Amino acid sequence: MRPAGLSAVSLGSLGLLRLLGAPYYRIAAFGYFAFRMRPDDVIYTCLPLYHSAGNIMGVGQCLLHGLTVVIRPKFSASRFWDDCVKHRCTFPMDFGMVPGEPGLLVGRIDQRDPLRRFDGYVSAGATRSKIARDVLARGDQAYLSGDVLVMDDLGYLYFRERGGDSFRWRGENVSCSEVEAALSRLLGQADVVVYGVEIPGVEGRAGMAAIADPHSQLEPSGLYQALVPVLPPYARPVFIRLLPQLDTTGTFKLQKTRLRGQGWDPRVVPDRLFVLDPQRGRYVPLDGDRCAQICAGKSRF
Repeated sequence: MRPAGLSAVSLGSLGLLRLLGAPYYRIAAFGYFAFRMRPDDVIYTCLPLYHSAGNIMGVGQCLLHGLTVVIRPKFSASRFWDDCVKHRCTFPMDFGMVPGEPGLLVGRIDQRDPLRRFDGYVSAGATRSKIARDVLARGDQAYLSGDVLVMDDLGYLYFRERGGDSFRWRGENVSCSEVEAALSRLLGQADVVVYGVEIPGVEGRAGMAAIADPHSQLEPSGLYQALVPVLPPYARPVFIRLLPQLDTTGTFKLQKTRLRGQGWDPRVVPDRLFVLDPQRGRYVPLDGDRCAQICAGKSRF
């Protein structure tokens, strides 16, 4: 008899919620053996328990292997290391990012192997989108995790960003995470999301940065010159949007799907908008007249 599955939610910064149909023990076993966990390890998590990571990879290890799980209702950067020391945690969950050569994490699918099966999502369309075929040999299948990892000189793998979280502008690939990190550093660790938006009649997608400005104190006119030493010309955002706060998912990832859909039309966006003036080398307010000039192809970036 096939084991019953556990309904858990998969969610991220790029898409909608997806209901998982994979058996509980298989995902939990993957985490336990892949990370070489031991029964005396202590897991630290602040992820919601309805999410597959917090539920299966976190509490699941307690139920199946007897590990201790420390649960914090909400992530706190100021208390994180104190908590880890206090509770002697050995496995903090879902934190960290480093630079390096990126690659997409995939896993070979073997429906005959209980640990390599992929039962997919409840939605057939979502399941098909996560499977690559004929990868190493004709007829094989691989699971597309969507996670881009980097490997250091010692062979350790680290999370870099979600796959697809990039766009092309001026014939170059722009990494959203790299631009977000540069902007956040310049703005005192402010919350920032970066995404590509279309400009009528222009090839590729221009960069747009949405920045949390809860007190309406940020003046971005001089921000472009601060970006010149840290980002190449093609990676510097063309549009800036300032809003009170950025939406997050249940796992504290910044959401950008809604922002990308709204674009840079001041008639649609209720927040302060700015656009790059290439001749002046600074960001200027984006109003209806300037928007019309861009749509008519009278502004060049």
